[in-house]
Amino acid sequence: MDTITLVVKPADKPGRYEVMIEGSGTLLGATRLPFYESARELLRRGFNPEAGIAFRHDGSATISMRSSIEQAANLTVDDDSSGRPKVRAFRGSQSHHVDLPMPAHEGAESSGCLL
Repeated sequence: MDTITLVVKPADKPGRYEVMIEGSGTLLGATRLPFYESARELLRRGFNPEAGIAFRHDGSATISMRSSIEQAANLTVDDDSSGRPKVRAFRGSQSHHVDLPMPAHEGAESSGCLL
């Protein structure tokens, strides 16, 4: 199965990160949860749920996270009662704001927000 590498870098707003598909120039958006929300965006765009995704920071060759699109899309991060981040199942109705316009399809110029 092919693996899609996502490259993340800080966005203009604090706490948000821009995510691009490596080698394509395709911008997925800017979000506070780049790995999990990008997986959901890839599913919305019709990518194979069984395909792998790898996540790295811009300027680094080190893969920070790895999963299938489907597994990552089913997870999110929330703070527990002590304020510590915890990975949990994504409930589907929750949506985090994405600041950047989203391309209509892979390789397209930014034209509308999808996340």
